[in-house]
Amino acid sequence: MKVEITDDYVLTSDAHNIILNEKKMVQTGKNKGKVILEPIAFYPSIVQALEGVLRKKGLRSKARTLKTLLREHTELLGHIRGLFDTGILTK
Repeated sequence: MKVEITDDYVLTSDAHNIILNEKKMVQTGKNKGKVILEPIAFYPSIVQALEGVLRKKGLRSKARTLKTLLREHTELLGHIRGLFDTGILTK
């Protein structure tokens, strides 16, 4: 499995986990400029991994008001629900 959730988060899996990866740009070396996936969290279910995306995005928000933070959260939640509607997370 390899499912892009947002521009910076991708879910992958192994035999035991759903892995939340962050896209990173390699800054040095022979792979400089290449985008890689860096595992940042492991979850037993897709639902928990998606909750992890919501949490991580919330923690990294630059919101200065509760209203803005809640709007960002609601928009991301809508985006994730849309992934189910389009079949990306149900295949």
